[in-house]
Amino acid sequence: MDAQIERLIGERDYRAALEALVGEHGRALGRFCAALLGSREDGEEALQEALVQALDAMPRYRGEGVRAWAFGIARHVCLAELKKRTRRRSIWTRFFGAEVGELTRPMDDADARLSVARALARVSPSLRAALLLRYQQGMDATEVADVLGISHAAARKRISLGLADLRKTLDVDLGARAERSARPVEDGLSGG
Repeated sequence: MDAQIERLIGERDYRAALEALVGEHGRALGRFCAALLGSREDGEEALQEALVQALDAMPRYRGEGVRAWAFGIARHVCLAELKKRTRRRSIWTRFFGAEVGELTRPMDDADARLSVARALARVSPSLRAALLLRYQQGMDATEVADVLGISHAAARKRISLGLADLRKTLDVDLGARAERSARPVEDGLSGG
């Protein structure tokens, strides 16, 4: 399918190329954006922006591989959004560094997914992108390198460092959760 997309780009049938791109990679790009940004809504918005940018960039496409090219555009859109978020972070987060509504009950599958998503959100954007491309999108290190515009060795290092950061964050979160779960409920309820 990528060959067909490249052919359409070469023929300057950019609208048809975009439709084929969406058909072939749209869902994966959307999942990537949502995971990188932390929400489905933000991911959908970023995907739309990435597709607009892809359409605008088609006249300059150099045959570097449609999949890597499209994921590279999506990554740049998401990183720009993350930079904007950092600039407009709320006063609560700036001063207290905590999220409201931390989970305090034993984990089920939904809680585990939420814990992983929260931990992933704390991994730096460059490492997070490498992890998502590798494990969510199933790309090998060479493809990750192409998307990120880095060497194969650097891609492998980012994946490795990202996994280490993710594990460390999960260990801390799960340890804190276990500690909260072990406390008797009466501790905060005694009326005296």
